[in-house]
Formats: sequence, C-alpha cells, structure tokens
Amino acid sequence: MKLKVKKITKKQLIKITLLSIVIIIFISAIYMINQNNQDYQSSSAGKYVKAVVLEVKDDKLETSDKSGLQLGSQEVSLKITEGEHKGEVHDVTNEVSQLHNIVVKKGTKIIVTILENTHNSYNVAIYNYDRTNTILVSIILFVALLCLIGGIKGFKAVLGLAFAIIGIVMILIPLVARGYDAILVSIGVVSIIALVCFVVFDGISTKSVSAIIATVIGVTVAGVFAYLVQVLGHLSGFNMTEAESLMLISGDNQFYIRGLLVAGIIISSLGAVMDVAMSIASSVNEIYVVNSNLTFKQLVASGMNVGKDAMGTMANTLILAFTGSSLNLLLLVFSYGISFTQFINNDSIAIELLQGIAGSIGIVICVPVAAIITSFICKRDLKKK
Repeated sequence: MKLKVKKITKKQLIKITLLSIVIIIFISAIYMINQNNQDYQSSSAGKYVKAVVLEVKDDKLETSDKSGLQLGSQEVSLKITEGEHKGEVHDVTNEVSQLHNIVVKKGTKIIVTILENTHNSYNVAIYNYDRTNTILVSIILFVALLCLIGGIKGFKAVLGLAFAIIGIVMILIPLVARGYDAILVSIGVVSIIALVCFVVFDGISTKSVSAIIATVIGVTVAGVFAYLVQVLGHLSGFNMTEAESLMLISGDNQFYIRGLLVAGIIISSLGAVMDVAMSIASSVNEIYVVNSNLTFKQLVASGMNVGKDAMGTMANTLILAFTGSSLNLLLLVFSYGISFTQFINNDSIAIELLQGIAGSIGIVICVPVAAIITSFICKRDLKKK
C-alpha cells in the first residue's frame, strides 16, 4: 500500500519560509537584546525565593471590627525551599496589617525576601503567599479549554498569544530599560506581533494582509493621538504611580520614562484592534466570495456596516476594562466628595481616560482602513484573474 504524500503548495511554502525567517530573526533578537541584562537591573531589590511555614510559635492576631481582617503579628519558623539558602530554617516576625495581610499557618507555602547586609549576613522576611501552582493550573486550564473548543485554531491562538507575551517581555521591556524610545519600540514590536499572529492564524491571504495593515495603522493612530493629548494635557510617564520607583532604579537614565504612557496605550489597544481588523477583513472577503459582482464601493459599505457594530462593542470593552482597573480610585474619589473639575484633572483619572479614548480611536480608524484595503485587494485579484 503506497502512502500518499501531500504536496506543499506555493502559498504554503511562502508562508513557511516567511514564518521561519521571522522566527529566526526573533530568536536572534531575543538572544542579543538580553545580553548583560543585569547591568540595567537594580542590585538592591533583594532575592525572592519559595519557603514553607514549619510552625507558628506565637500568634498575636485579632479580628478587626471594621474590615473583618486579622491584624497583629506572628512569630513564625520557616524553611527555605529553593536557591542558595535552600534547607535553611529561620525564625521571623510576620507583621500582619491591612495592606500586608499575609496570615500563615503550619504548611503554608510562601515567598520570602532575602536582603543581603554588608557584613556577609542577610535578613529574611515574609513577602507574600506562593501562588505559583494556582496560577500555573489556571493557565493550563485556559490553554486546554482554548485548544479543546477551538481545535487547531485555538492552538494557533495560543501560539500567537505566547509569541506576543514573549515579544513584550523579552524584546520591548529590555530595550526600553536600555533607554531606547518606548514609543518607536512598541510600534515595532506591535507590528511584528500582528504580522506573525495573523500569518500563523490565517496564512498569507487577503484577510491576513488587510488585517495586518489595518492593525498597524490603527495602533499607530492611537499612539499618535495619545502623544498629542499627552503633550497638550501635560501628561507623561512621570504622572504614573510607578514613576517614582522607576526613577529611583534608573538613576540618571530617566528620559525613557516619558514615552511609557503612550507605549502602554499602544500595547493595551493591540488586542482589540487586531480583533476588529480581522473581523472586518474576514466579513468583506466572505461577502466578496459569495457575490464577486459587487463593486468596490458596495464592498466597502458592507464592511463599514459590519464594522459599526464591532466598533461600539470593542470601544465599550476597552473603556470598561480601564474603568474596572480604576475602580478603587473611583471609590476613593466618591468617598472624598471630589468635584468634577478636580476629578477630571486628576493625573490618574486623566491617564485612564486617555488610555480608553486612544484605544477606541484606534478601533474606529481600523474599521474603514480594513474595509477599504480588503475591498481593494479583492477587486484587484478579480481583475488579475
């Protein structure tokens, strides 16, 4: 019995070649960029390692009437379970407050901080619960459900998501930490992520090409808008809550912090813009396949009609996501009875509003761009045939 060998088409060969080149360049870039990362990292942050509580020797906790939390202190004996101090047993005092509410008992898995002193000694303190296993199980469950329900497309979505995360963590962050322009780097990384994700998910087709172009234009417009509002509204990365810590760590190399606000907006809007771009491109392409007699204007109009629905829902998604992340701040504003003028001019509120609006503008621009480009490519292919 002869086995049938499936021939690779020219289109598949181009796709494989393009992906191979991009992946090789991507891996090489990661290797080169992450050389000597320790030169750009703070040495005073201490080490964080896993530990387990052996015994609670003294428990001076009382339940608060207001918050219902246990407050006070605990005398704890713990054992370090990883790193160069693995196996060592230490007695520490665990101060339990409302902000640092880490209540432990025998067998509790925790993370401890090891701070080195000048005389070859070190201090150990309880930092937080060890949530590693819980988070890993959640990730595995998410990936399993995505692959189980989505099949091969779900698996491709996982690959695209992994590529995006690696690109941000291993390329964007190290480059920004070295002082490169955060806005330009983020646009470059976003463009590569869009290219790889769409090609992996849909191959080289009318839909993927249109979606890639629309995504890059959409997030770029969102970034340009955010930059203009940042300049006119006197906002910058220095207005963010983490700015003080970044300035202390970076020392004299503080100039890159200015672009972090816009870079963050570009990255946060990427997912929603990609979703809308592919939805419009796919819809226009399917309409064209069903009826290739439609004119260019009719195809664009069809894409716009689909885009109007996606535009509203995705804009809501972005704005509500930023609102949800600022819920504590909004509650604080309400509790202090802050006026609208003071509210709208608060740095944190202005930044959250800018993030939501800039991302939504990226989506709005993405819709006509995707509709026009997809319609143009479809009609151009028809003329060639």
